[in-house]
Amino acid sequence: MMSIMNCFKTAGNYVSEIDTFLCLFDQSNFNKSQSQQNEIEEYQQLFNQRDNPKIN
Repeated sequence: MMSIMNCFKTAGNYVSEIDTFLCLFDQSNFNKSQSQQNEIEEYQQLFNQRDNPKIN
């Protein structure tokens, strides 16, 4: 199991209570449904496009 700090890529050391809860929840509920997996993949693609825009 990874540590709570590994869940977050923060510039500082502060992690809110809700972020801590969600991180712990994700660690203990790692079996995702197909719809959850599809949503994760969709948002990962959007995240990657945002960080690597295609120049025309």
